[in-house]
Amino acid sequence: MNSATELLSYKHAIDQFVLVSVTDKAGRILEINDRFLSASKYTRAELLGQKHSIMNSGKHSKAFFEDLWKTISKGEIWTGEICNRAKDGTFFWVNTAIVPHLNETGQIINYISVRIDTTERKKYETELLQARLAAHAANRVKSRFLTNMSHEIRTPMNSIIGMAHLLKRTNLNMKQNGYISNILVSSERLLTMIDNIIDQSGLKEIQNAAEIELVNIPQLVNNVINKFTSILNKKGIALVQKLELNSSLSLYGNAQRLGQLLYNLVSNAVKFTDRGKIIIRVSMLQNNETDCLLSFEVEDTGIGIDASQLHMLFQPFNQVDASNSRSFEGAGLGLAISKTLVEMMGGEIGVKSKLGAGSCFWFTVRLSSVKEDINDENEDPYPYSLIEDVHHPFKGCIILVVDDNEINSQLVQEMLESGGAYVVVARNGKEAIDYLGQSEFDCILMDIQMPVMDGLEATRIIREKEEWTNIPVLAYTANADENSRALCMDAGMNDFIAKPVNPSLFFSTLTKWLAPNSARISVSEQPEKPELNGKIDERAHILTEASVLADQLGVKVEQIHKFTLMFIKSANLGIIELEDALEKQDMLAIAVIGHRLKSSSATIGAIQFSELCGILETCKDKEKFEKAIETVAQLKSVLKSIEDVANKNILKSTIVT
Repeated sequence: MNSATELLSYKHAIDQFVLVSVTDKAGRILEINDRFLSASKYTRAELLGQKHSIMNSGKHSKAFFEDLWKTISKGEIWTGEICNRAKDGTFFWVNTAIVPHLNETGQIINYISVRIDTTERKKYETELLQARLAAHAANRVKSRFLTNMSHEIRTPMNSIIGMAHLLKRTNLNMKQNGYISNILVSSERLLTMIDNIIDQSGLKEIQNAAEIELVNIPQLVNNVINKFTSILNKKGIALVQKLELNSSLSLYGNAQRLGQLLYNLVSNAVKFTDRGKIIIRVSMLQNNETDCLLSFEVEDTGIGIDASQLHMLFQPFNQVDASNSRSFEGAGLGLAISKTLVEMMGGEIGVKSKLGAGSCFWFTVRLSSVKEDINDENEDPYPYSLIEDVHHPFKGCIILVVDDNEINSQLVQEMLESGGAYVVVARNGKEAIDYLGQSEFDCILMDIQMPVMDGLEATRIIREKEEWTNIPVLAYTANADENSRALCMDAGMNDFIAKPVNPSLFFSTLTKWLAPNSARISVSEQPEKPELNGKIDERAHILTEASVLADQLGVKVEQIHKFTLMFIKSANLGIIELEDALEKQDMLAIAVIGHRLKSSSATIGAIQFSELCGILETCKDKEKFEKAIETVAQLKSVLKSIEDVANKNILKSTIVT
């Protein structure tokens, strides 16, 4: 094959895939190949003698083309991606190289442009970008949904667990104490499942977002053990802890996630062990100048796992026994979440097990370490790790509780007063700011979602005032997801307590921020907590659980009646709001009011009233207007029954549903 034939062959190959044009020094088109004509939809006669600006799409700036001409005018090659407009108005993208053709003296004769059509790739990139934006938007919606769902579930759970803890501290017989223990175990199990579902949905986004803090390993282990004390005693299982740590090191890491990891593994061990013991081992595998590798093991004498089934572990929603008749409940999320958490913390997780001979789950995590001088080896560094050992740890402290839910604020007030604190309650962030301007406080417990002014805005205002800068502000909220935690920290809060509250964790967290010498009032100035006296009249039924409420709050019968009347007053105001919303056919307002009344009525024990409010909560569409009218009429009837009994000053102990 001669040279001319070879060149024609190369040109033919290029013409099949590449858009080629030749222009003079002024940019007028001298030659153009068929592939260019096909892409541009112009004929050769229409393009020859024209400039490429005939195909200007308008998508590039004037500076873009000025840079192009400045480059090629100097005899240099310009490369870039250009969008052109075809004759039919459609756009086509080309990856372009413009090469100046020079003569023997280096003068520019003309320009040769070689282009590759990238329209399909550009279209794919645009679709991919749109899909990515849509995915991010969906994730934001999911995050908001998870936050709201967590809040809505945790608010009633807070009342259940909090009231159960208060009731457990009253004088109960053995049978009643057993009932309360079962309520607490089941509630904690339900809360764990809720947390696991939310975590599984959100872990990939948070990427270990919780703040790095001092990790107190002995206290962390004790806090986990405390949550299982009741069920361990019931099963007759011994729980042994073996901690082999360097006491001169202060460890820093993600304490919350580490506690959740250990909780998941201990929960698993307790579930599958009916006799024998459970051992928690913590040891230090490596110790460098700046960090250390810790090993955690949870060994049990439970049912064990067959070797052929070990591969099923650590997978979401997967259980070794997935049959309908399985002996152990659970969603199959704990180990999957544990694996994700361990990997986030730069560690590994695994298991050693034999069917019928127990299991040993282990994981490693790397924590930052700082060597500290130990001045007093006899000093107990964790005096408040067990709440049962604490007597009035907050004696004389003045604490501001900011919460719009009356029942929840009452619960935390009772818990704080039992620890010796004096409590002031504000119903929203604005009230809290007003109180701060009138008195001094040692600590603030701040809810997040409140009317008038939410907790985040209130905290920002507090942090702007120099005189309030050092007051600890602790988030006390049912929004327990990582995003909410991060928002609280960004607003200037010092710590985070999730509802429903665990008393041991609640008190130990407060202890970190309340110094022993922070008392400003004497014990004699604190209001005395009255003891329950009088006999509960059981002659008739009432729609609220009055006697249980009395035991929980530990106050006089007259004061229990006061709480009942407080609910009645709130409910009557809600009925007035509902009637006004019905008149305006404002379905959104009806649903919002129903939601608000449902929470308080359920907590006080007005079950039938709460169920009707739950129906109203779903009446968001005009199609349910008649249903809303009917339900409000039923609410008024139920509330009238509650008022009739309350007005006779007779407290009853039976729920009528």
